[in-house]
Amino acid sequence: MNLLMEFIFEVILEGAIEGVKSKKVPKLVRIILFAIILSPFFSIIVLMIYLSLIIDSGPMIKVIFLAVALIIGIFLINLIKEMIKKYKNN
Repeated sequence: MNLLMEFIFEVILEGAIEGVKSKKVPKLVRIILFAIILSPFFSIIVLMIYLSLIIDSGPMIKVIFLAVALIIGIFLINLIKEMIKKYKNN
């Protein structure tokens, strides 16, 4: 069952990535697909920030959660900038 779910999510994400890259797909659909790709990463960032606020394990654990959220956030910002630059060049 776990392998089946992994396969389904892989197909959905691969299809969304190919759809975002294709010029044949309408712009609105590409934006929706891009949002589908970004939503898991954004939810992980929100989860890390939430955990850093409510966890009682000490300040070091909070800093680690915030650092992971910051690293993923920087990655997403760079990814979005690259996609915008690539879209404007084409």
